[in-house]
Amino acid sequence: MASAEWELQKAIYTALTADGTLMALINGVYDDVPEDTAIDYVTMGDDDFDPNDTKTGNGFEVTITISIWSEGGGRKSVKEIMGETYRVLHGKSLAVAGFSHIHTYFELSKTFRDQDEKTYRGIQTFRIYME
Repeated sequence: MASAEWELQKAIYTALTADGTLMALINGVYDDVPEDTAIDYVTMGDDDFDPNDTKTGNGFEVTITISIWSEGGGRKSVKEIMGETYRVLHGKSLAVAGFSHIHTYFELSKTFRDQDEKTYRGIQTFRIYME
């Protein structure tokens, strides 16, 4: 059986990178950012998987964090990118290989200036149910 964690991460990556509007704003979506990648970009992968079994099968309740990194445009740039990731993921169906996707909910977001004092960050959390 495929790893639910990995299959969900691939499904989210596919959804984000397939969206032309989002990809026009960023230089990529990464789990492990290549060393010379220019900012603006999105990282993903910090997640929590909790069992959420039903009478008919094994299920998962997942909380995943999407991080946005930007140097130009301040918080405006970060918030525009966050708006697009919200549009792509919230309430949308994901094709998770080997599993049935039930629903994706936006949970929270925050923006702040990174420790280097020139990079702006945004963090979004989504809750996903699948079995």
